[in-house]
Amino acid sequence: VHGEFYPLQLKVEYNSKVVEVEVSRKASVQSVKAQLFSIFNLPPTQQAVLLDPVSNDSYEDAETVADAGLFDGHTLKLQTGATKQSQQSVVAQGVAGGWCGLYNIGNTCFMNAVLQCLAHAPLVRDYFLHNDYTKDLNRRNPLGCKGDLAREYAKLTQSLWTGQLEAFRPSKFKATLGRFAPQFTGYQQQDAQEFLVFLLDGLHEDLNLVKEKPIVPPLDDETLNDADSAQRSWERHLLRNQSVIVQYFQGQLRSEIECPDCHRVSITFDPFVNLSVPVQHSESSARKAFDILVMRDPNPTNTLTEGRWQVCVSDSVGMLRDKIASFLRVPPTTLILAEIFAADVHRVFSETAIIQNLWLSPTTKICAYEVPECENTSSYYCVTFSLKRLVSRKLPHQRAASMHWPFLVGMHSPATGRHLYDLIARKLEARLGYDPQNYPFVIKTARTECFHHSRCDGCPVPCNDALLPLKRKTLTNMQIIWTSESTMLHIERTPWLVSHVNVPLEKDNGEGIALADCMHLFTTREQLSPSNEWYCPQCKLHKRAFKTLHVWRLPHFLIVHLKRFQYSSSVARQRGNKIRTPVDFPLHGFDVAPWMAASTPRTRTIYDLFAVVNHTGNTYGGHYTALCLQDGVWLCCDDS
Repeated sequence: VHGEFYPLQLKVEYNSKVVEVEVSRKASVQSVKAQLFSIFNLPPTQQAVLLDPVSNDSYEDAETVADAGLFDGHTLKLQTGATKQSQQSVVAQGVAGGWCGLYNIGNTCFMNAVLQCLAHAPLVRDYFLHNDYTKDLNRRNPLGCKGDLAREYAKLTQSLWTGQLEAFRPSKFKATLGRFAPQFTGYQQQDAQEFLVFLLDGLHEDLNLVKEKPIVPPLDDETLNDADSAQRSWERHLLRNQSVIVQYFQGQLRSEIECPDCHRVSITFDPFVNLSVPVQHSESSARKAFDILVMRDPNPTNTLTEGRWQVCVSDSVGMLRDKIASFLRVPPTTLILAEIFAADVHRVFSETAIIQNLWLSPTTKICAYEVPECENTSSYYCVTFSLKRLVSRKLPHQRAASMHWPFLVGMHSPATGRHLYDLIARKLEARLGYDPQNYPFVIKTARTECFHHSRCDGCPVPCNDALLPLKRKTLTNMQIIWTSESTMLHIERTPWLVSHVNVPLEKDNGEGIALADCMHLFTTREQLSPSNEWYCPQCKLHKRAFKTLHVWRLPHFLIVHLKRFQYSSSVARQRGNKIRTPVDFPLHGFDVAPWMAASTPRTRTIYDLFAVVNHTGNTYGGHYTALCLQDGVWLCCDDS
């Protein structure tokens, strides 16, 4: 221990007694045993082995503490009267190569599932089985594992394919892995995809044919076309990276970033080892039903139509509108959907908005307003009106309270104030039961339309021939305040009549989505988050740029990672949740061509499935298994 700043603290159990010992990482297992013999008053000639109580592995006397994979806080067991026995495997009779399991040595299902899948990748498997890797070992690479990881992986692969073993214990491999990746020491649950990325990167650096990596400046030539830029970027990548991992597992992505203000476009070509594709949340494949009121136009009977429409929450508002229009047998363009809150139009929904992004609850009041169909939409405007009554006539700033259901009208521009008053008087005729004279109301702009005073209760709209300042591409919000007490009381006592209709509900087939849908989301243009802004060299500022990804160069083995784990920044949900949407993927003939860049030179783009890593559980805990194709038979590799 002398001369070592951070020695390891080990806990060792012997005959129900536990002691803590401090050892050097460079010390041999034999010297640790000698230290324990002294503590437990055992003779030096005592036969004993050090065991891991979780995996039941024993350690070689000659190997060092570091090589054995022991870590700080590691609990061991000293067993006397026993000698070192091989506990690496279970011998089987008549087992074919590849039909060999891996022991779970303590929450190592994440590792075993990945190892089984890689062991069934034919060309890479043969590379390690035939010891071809030995000629490529790079022991001097400071980024690698001095060749130890590649050697242990080769031994593991050979053990799986000898045909002599029924099960193999990957203790030595895990110990070697832990020496170079401390996050994988111990027996905590880990993410299989993170392990796969590290393993491939570690094997690559151990087998990298480039012994001295040159300094390669970034490619900065905007005059190149995509094909030349991609080729030069790949050649620069190969100047520092050449291995069997690069040859079989690495591809190339085309990344396009566009500034939202100056529209400067930056295109880069980067290597990838797996495609991490998004998966729609399970709720996005679910259906929700909403009670929606429909206000017809014209409406002489003063009646609202109420029905329950069902929609997939990943659909757009336009799709919901189309369903309502189909049921009512009206053109979809004559319907406008809005949320009603406190008898006011709270917001009008854009037809492109996605239902699940609107945070609608089953109790949200939604109204579908019918407006007359118009051929010249450029001069057609929609105005929402809320019926108001004055709360007090004594205050200098008289406030108005909402009453009953708001309505919406469509009108052409240019329009005058007198035209607006006439239109509203005809609209209210059904409510009043008579043709109102002298306009017993005042029309005001809504508070949200005024920017002059924070306490403004709306600016009056004069009833004259002056043109109205209607806004293009926006809904103008106004309010009607009654000036006649008798008319106001009549309106209050005349509620809307509601007619209920039965809308056939669609069945939820629960089929989930296809892998093609995930690939489509992966290549869909998206805006960067505020925490991941891009520096625009033209604006000289960080911007929330738009990013678009496409596949440019395909690897021999394509790894697709389904991003099922979501994490929230809130404290209550910091552990995240798992997206459980079923994803359907073909066993044969999956063509990646639709998601490749348009100018990509076409090569082989069709893939067949040969291995799957499955996860059951959630982000708090779970279990990994693997499905591997072997001689036309799918093997389920489950180490539980």
